[in-house]
Amino acid sequence: EVKDINQAINSGISLSTTIVTAESFSEMQSLGLVEHYTVGNNIPKDSALPYDHFGLTMKMRDGRIITLFRRAATHVGSRGVIMKTELLPTGWSTPVQVLSDPTLDMRCASGGVMPNGNIVLCTNLMQTDNTPRDVVFYLSTDCVSTWSLIKTIKVSQSLGYSYVIPYGQADLMGGKVVIPFY
Repeated sequence: EVKDINQAINSGISLSTTIVTAESFSEMQSLGLVEHYTVGNNIPKDSALPYDHFGLTMKMRDGRIITLFRRAATHVGSRGVIMKTELLPTGWSTPVQVLSDPTLDMRCASGGVMPNGNIVLCTNLMQTDNTPRDVVFYLSTDCVSTWSLIKTIKVSQSLGYSYVIPYGQADLMGGKVVIPFY
């Protein structure tokens, strides 16, 4: 695990209040300084794992636009993995798997690009019977080619929460990564 999250992520505050929906590369490119996006459902599908959801779309520091999302056979009851696709002039690239757990379901892709270009990803791990396990935080310093585990939070009713789903765009506030949960 990375021990110093502030050093790994960088300092500063990154806030955005604009959300824009775009369906094509040209629409995305014309958005300029907009930080948050939603995208249409036109990412290339996999017939063996048809359930794509819980996506996170980010504009990288070099201007590229990527989406991280969960791909699985079904919404619940199957082992999901985190996939990445990039918006190209011809449309979304074929998704590639970037994170998985050998036995648990990786739910949701929440996080964002930090001011130094590093990417923080938060996901929750669940058993395939939908029993919550852990919430895990990862860091990528190379545009999601590799990941380092930053932190694991055990989900426990005795600790005051039994069902935690990270969802949405992360921001850095006061040197701390803030990720919404439901």
